[in-house]
Amino acid sequence: MGCNAIFAQDAGFADPKDVVGKDDYQMGWRDQAELYRGDDRQVIESDRSKLLIEEPQTTPEGKTIVLLTSKIPLRSSEGKIIGVLGTYTDITERKRMEEDLRRSRDELEKRVRRRTAELEAKNTEMERFIYTVSHDLRTPLISVSGFLGFLKQDAERGDLDQMQTDLGIANEAITKMDRLLLETLELSRIGRVANPPEDVPFEEIVEDALGQTSEKIRSSGCKVSVAQNLPVVHVDRMRITEVLANLIENSIKYMGLQANPKIEIGQRIDGKDRIFFVRDNGIGIDPSQHDKVFGLFYKVDKKSEGTGAGLAIVKRIIDVHGGRIWIESELGKGCTVCFTLPLDMNSASSR
Repeated sequence: MGCNAIFAQDAGFADPKDVVGKDDYQMGWRDQAELYRGDDRQVIESDRSKLLIEEPQTTPEGKTIVLLTSKIPLRSSEGKIIGVLGTYTDITERKRMEEDLRRSRDELEKRVRRRTAELEAKNTEMERFIYTVSHDLRTPLISVSGFLGFLKQDAERGDLDQMQTDLGIANEAITKMDRLLLETLELSRIGRVANPPEDVPFEEIVEDALGQTSEKIRSSGCKVSVAQNLPVVHVDRMRITEVLANLIENSIKYMGLQANPKIEIGQRIDGKDRIFFVRDNGIGIDPSQHDKVFGLFYKVDKKSEGTGAGLAIVKRIIDVHGGRIWIESELGKGCTVCFTLPLDMNSASSR
C-alpha cells in the first residue's frame, strides 16, 4: 500500500512510510475495512471504476465521518491491473448542512401544512358563522316586517289596543336582534381583544365566577362545591372567569326539577392532562347533542331563555387559550363540561 501524507495522517500515522505493508484492518477505520476491501475487489474484478460514492469512515479519534470516494483500476506499464487507485474528500460538514437543511425544510412543510389546516378550519368556521348569523338575524327582521304590516292594518281600523300588542311583539323582535348582534360582536372580539395572560390560582377564578353568579345560585337553591388544591393557570383571568360563570349559569338553567341541585367544580388527572370540569346533577344532554351545543346560537331547548351563543363563546375562549372543551353526559344523568387550560410552569412540571 502506498499513500500521500494526508492519507497517512487520516489513518493515524505520522509518515506515509509507516503505512507501507499495512491493510485496512490495521487502520483507524478497521470497522469499515470489509466495506472498503469489497469495493477494491469489485473494481479489480470488473475492471470498472467506482466514482463519487458516499461511505462512512471511523477516524483514529473514534469519530465517524463521511467520505466521497472514487476508485479506479491501477494498471502496470503493460496494462495489467495491479491494484486500485483511490481518492476521497471529507464531506462530513456538507452532509451535516444538508441534514440541517432537510430538517428545516421538513419543519417548514409541517408548519405550512399545519397553518393551511388551521386556515381551512377557520374558513369553514367563518362560513358556518356567516350562515348562522345571517339566518338568525333574519328571523327577527321578518317578524318586525310582518308586524309593521299588521300595524298598518290596525291603524287603518283605528284599533289602538291591537297596535300596542303588535308594537310590543315588534319590540321583542328588535331586542332579540340586539342581543344577537351584541353576542356576535363578543364572539368576534375573542382572540383579537384580550388581556395579557397571567399566572392565577384557579381557585381565585372560581371565586370570581361564584361572585358574579351568586344571586342566581342563591335563588336556584343550588349547592356548589369546589375542589381543594387547584393549580395555578396561565390565562386571561377575565375571560376564564367568563367561561366559569357561563358554565355555572348553564348548570342552573338546565337543572330541571332536581330536588337537591348540586354543582361541582374540580379537576382530574388524565394521563398527561389536567382536566378542569363543572359537573351538575341536572337533566343532562343526549350524546347526539354534545358537539352541537358549541355551535353559534344553537339551543337544545328552543323555548329556553337566551340566544344560544353562550357555549360558542366559551369554546372560542378555550380555543384561543390553546385548550380543549367537551361534554360528558347522558340524558337524565347530569352533565359534566370538561376543559383544559395552560398551566404555570410549576403546576405543569408537577403533573
